[in-house]
Amino acid sequence: MRHLKLILTCSLLLLSFITPADDLSDLKAQAQAGDAEVQFTLGDRYENGEDKVRDEKQAVYWYTRAAEQGHAVAQHHLGGMYFAGKGVTKDEKQGVSWYMQAAAQGYAESQSVLGMAYLLGRGVDQNNEQAVLWLNKAAETGLARAQAQLGNMYYNGDGVAKDNIQAYKWHSIAASHGNVSSATYKGALEETLTPEQIAAAEQLASEWLEAHKPH
Repeated sequence: MRHLKLILTCSLLLLSFITPADDLSDLKAQAQAGDAEVQFTLGDRYENGEDKVRDEKQAVYWYTRAAEQGHAVAQHHLGGMYFAGKGVTKDEKQGVSWYMQAAAQGYAESQSVLGMAYLLGRGVDQNNEQAVLWLNKAAETGLARAQAQLGNMYYNGDGVAKDNIQAYKWHSIAASHGNVSSATYKGALEETLTPEQIAAAEQLASEWLEAHKPH
């Protein structure tokens, strides 16, 4: 038992000598070797790490290395850096370009952001139809905020024919995924629909949820 305690004590002492700089050095070695996942991890550390580690320009550099290898999450983060002007000159068009690459790979977060970019005309020409297309792709993956925004699009008739039943359906789905604002919108929509229409919308939502159950 005393030997076990001694081993544990030595292990803890060794761990205490491992510094963030040592950890970064190990990551850099792997990243320099071309590992896209490690390049992304390194970029994330530089973007979101502790003060002594945080370096947005380095974050952009490593996100770019990973993004150029087709790493979808790195492409998404790089798009955000360009959109916000973090570690790089702000360039929404360039940000959208990276979002598009990630969205084309099926990354739901980028699909949702791209939909909002088209809706608001940020980095691209404003286009409600494209907004609906990308928000729908994200919504189909189960992303609640995309589902909620799609509900708003149907309610307002933006890029689609105004349809309060479809609006209720999407807000119902989003609410079931924890979107608080959609629960509020459902209540407001109920005042515009007949009991039969509400039942039809609930049926559509139920069928969608059933079809998209995790396997």
